[in-house]
Amino acid sequence: MGREEREEQFLENYENTLEELANTFFVKNERYGNSFTDTIEDYGLVASIVRLTDKFNRMTTLYKNKELDCDDEPIIDTMLDMANYLIMTVAYLKNSNGTLKLEEQ
Repeated sequence: MGREEREEQFLENYENTLEELANTFFVKNERYGNSFTDTIEDYGLVASIVRLTDKFNRMTTLYKNKELDCDDEPIIDTMLDMANYLIMTVAYLKNSNGTLKLEEQ
């Protein structure tokens, strides 16, 4: 595969991943409600940081223990979850119009 083909494939994978993230968000939000926003409103930005830290720790564990990176819990799923939490946090902050106080962060 040449450089142009690799770049084209990368862009296609990028676009597909963004679509997958959006679909996952909407399915889970429909299924479980908007618990993420509720949690941030109750506890502040630290709620997002805790969830991201949990996912980062899980990713590290899966990386260090390859035998745990199996079909039912692949490392890529954890990475996608982290990406979605970051996107949800950015969307929340944009929606709050900067009203999230520094002490809540």
